[in-house]
Amino acid sequence: MYAMLNHACLPQLLWGEAVLCVAYLFNRSESHALLPGKTSYEILHAVKPDISHLHIFRLCCFARILLELQEKMGPHLHEALFMGYPPSVKAW
Repeated sequence: MYAMLNHACLPQLLWGEAVLCVAYLFNRSESHALLPGKTSYEILHAVKPDISHLHIFRLCCFARILLELQEKMGPHLHEALFMGYPPSVKAW
């Protein structure tokens, strides 16, 4: 977790986001503590996890500005940093 923060040149106060990202990735990775070739996600859900949506921690991305906050001739997106995988969102 601290290696992720150091590599991304982020302050230590963002450790909570890093922990959530590590847990998300760990649950979709093989572990020697489990059955060979199985992930904890696969054991719980009986299907291999889809990892096609994974992104690099602290990746530059663009977030959409809510319609009620947009101005007619103003920007519709703003630059942001990808900090992890929210549990309630299916795509980003």
